[in-house]
Amino acid sequence: MTVPVVRAVTVAVMTDHDRASRPPQWALAVRPGEFDRRVLDQQEVWVTGQGVVLRVDQMSTEHLRAVTVMLNERAMELHTLCVLDAFNTALLAHLDGLPCGDDLERELTGGTVADVDPDVWLGSTALMRRIDRLLRDRA
Repeated sequence: MTVPVVRAVTVAVMTDHDRASRPPQWALAVRPGEFDRRVLDQQEVWVTGQGVVLRVDQMSTEHLRAVTVMLNERAMELHTLCVLDAFNTALLAHLDGLPCGDDLERELTGGTVADVDPDVWLGSTALMRRIDRLLRDRA
């Protein structure tokens, strides 16, 4: 005699709140000891040196200050990497005969990311603007 196997199937419906509260995939893929510069281009999460993803607005004031110090110490390095990325993007676009964002930036402002002081550039990133706003609000 065979016994029928009954399997339970769970169906989950994802709400907009669920989607918004999940960390981005790239953040979940950061390994301990790595730094992913994409963290600077958004304002929702921070990835610790141990690879733990934290919501920025849930971090302690002391932790936010420590992140600010660490990023400011690396401003020149991070800015240089950003400039190199912009150069590579522009070079590839020009080799393909296409315009790039750097061309538009130069036309609109007369300069590029390479012309900006590293500390000013860092302060203009989405993450640093968010951290600065949170620290001001908590003061």
